[in-house]
Amino acid sequence: MMQLFFLALVSASTVGDNPISKVIQLLVNLQHQVTEEGEVEKKQFEEFGEWCETNAVTKQHEIKDGKAAIEREQAVIAKETATIGNLESQIAQLASTIATNAADLKGATEIREKEAADFAKADADLAETIDMLGRAIGIISKNMKGGSFVQGGQQLQSVLGEIINAAVLQTQDISKLQSLIQSSDSDDFLSRSAPAPKSYENQSGGILDTLEDMKEKAARMRHEGQAAEMTNKHNFELLAQSLNDAMKNDNKIKTEAAKNKSVSEEAKSLAEGALAGAQKELAEDEKALHIVQTDCQTKAADFQESMASREAELAALAKALEIIQ
Repeated sequence: MMQLFFLALVSASTVGDNPISKVIQLLVNLQHQVTEEGEVEKKQFEEFGEWCETNAVTKQHEIKDGKAAIEREQAVIAKETATIGNLESQIAQLASTIATNAADLKGATEIREKEAADFAKADADLAETIDMLGRAIGIISKNMKGGSFVQGGQQLQSVLGEIINAAVLQTQDISKLQSLIQSSDSDDFLSRSAPAPKSYENQSGGILDTLEDMKEKAARMRHEGQAAEMTNKHNFELLAQSLNDAMKNDNKIKTEAAKNKSVSEEAKSLAEGALAGAQKELAEDEKALHIVQTDCQTKAADFQESMASREAELAALAKALEIIQ
């Protein structure tokens, strides 16, 4: 500033009359110029300050919104992660239950098939035995009415042998039948022709009664076996229906759970993408706010320094005018 002052003195001294007045005028002009420049700079700084405030507030709102968006996406991710975990657990449990029911059904089916096969064999054996007993009873009953027994003797002997060897009859009944045949001298009994009715009845009556009792027992056994088979078959059908219904329902739930899991996985994936975008945007906003704040602080410091320098300059001009005047 003092340099300007001395330059003004030199200029005034070279231009003619009354140099002091000219110096004073130059100093006054300098005061006006410095003041005007200060006002211009102050106005520019005020406008810049408004820009700083507006941008800072805008970035702060964007940062706040960004943080809220991050929290929302993190909440979605946490929720969908928990949902996926629950669905995976449910799907695994359903798969285990379905596998268990399938194994139970397979085992029950194998047992049922074996039961059915055993029944079919036992029923066929009993049917054959009942038929043999019926034939033996028929032969003896027919010959008890009189007539030749020679032709039926061999047939009866064969049938009685088959009856004795039948596995389905009770052991005590077979033993009783064997004892009666042996006590009746079966060879003579079966080979005679037209035995006396009374004698024949005495010899064959015990055998006939035993055969009829054995037939009745065999028929009862067959009926009981058939009833048991019907019950077993019905129970199996109920069990199979129950297991099939359970597996069908569990498969339906499992399919729905898998579908919901896919939806949750997609939602989680979208939220993760949105979270990454929000985090990136937040980082950019925070960086931009820092730049704005740094620039504004630098500008403010520069303005304060400039104002101080201008005030010092004006003070020097005022002092120079005071001295000259």
